[in-house]
Amino acid sequence: MILRYDPDDLSSRKKTELRDENDHTVFWGIYDFAFKYRTRIFDGKDNELGYVQLDVGKAVPEVVFCNAMDEITGHMAREEDHYRILPEGMIFHGNSSKGEIPGIMKIRNGELEIDKTEDSLRCVMILYASVEIARGEEK
Repeated sequence: MILRYDPDDLSSRKKTELRDENDHTVFWGIYDFAFKYRTRIFDGKDNELGYVQLDVGKAVPEVVFCNAMDEITGHMAREEDHYRILPEGMIFHGNSSKGEIPGIMKIRNGELEIDKTEDSLRCVMILYASVEIARGEEK
């Protein structure tokens, strides 16, 4: 599955819709001004699925993944030249413009390619988390 989005909206943290080949919104996310460093994620029917949030208390940039009930479902943390996504143990190389987890997902400026649809939400969370981590590294 390939989802297309506006990379400028993503990097500037505006509402960013991820659309399929038929131009239907499958997911969308938006920066939550009430919570610094948080992006909320919704499905195409406006149901909140969860959010990603930078943990500013960490020495090394780390983003937590949470479901809509505020339960932590995983995190993405910087390790040397890559990011590790736990609890799955996946390794992400890249950033919000270009990156990949081989056999799982690829990010190309304006496209998110998901190889396994059962990983769709996690891949979307990784895309949005990469923006939050970049903001944390700028600090």
